[in-house]
Amino acid sequence: MIRLNTYCVLCSIFIFFSCSGEEGPINRDYPIIGIWNLIEIRGANGETKNILQCADKEQWIFNTNRTYTIASYTESNGQNCAIASQSSGQWKYEKEQYAIKQMSTSTLSQQGTFNQILGFEILEVIFLEENRLMRITQNNKQYFFSKKVIN
Repeated sequence: MIRLNTYCVLCSIFIFFSCSGEEGPINRDYPIIGIWNLIEIRGANGETKNILQCADKEQWIFNTNRTYTIASYTESNGQNCAIASQSSGQWKYEKEQYAIKQMSTSTLSQQGTFNQILGFEILEVIFLEENRLMRITQNNKQYFFSKKVIN
């Protein structure tokens, strides 16, 4: 009887610790989840570029199912702002760091669609102003995003 109880306890512990938090939608609220619009880029030499033109526009969407989409834009027909390329993949948060894994990139052009697959990349992400601004540092540049408020 003692062996059976010990076996049951060990099985319960094994099942508890083998369950990964990486499966299924996220139950916790991560500040990265939402729609983010690129508003500014700061270079290593101190230069600042405010994102005003359609061709500079980017939108990053982080979903609760640990997927993301990044859309870059271009002017279409001289007036309309249209998606020029789109990347998608998975994101994760572990050891107090965010990482993204780019699964595919699609560049729309007259020649067709170009796709590529990349691996996980650690991002230095800092949230500012009560999680309304996000700063990503990558390749000696800082990218500032504003979170889109959805009513």
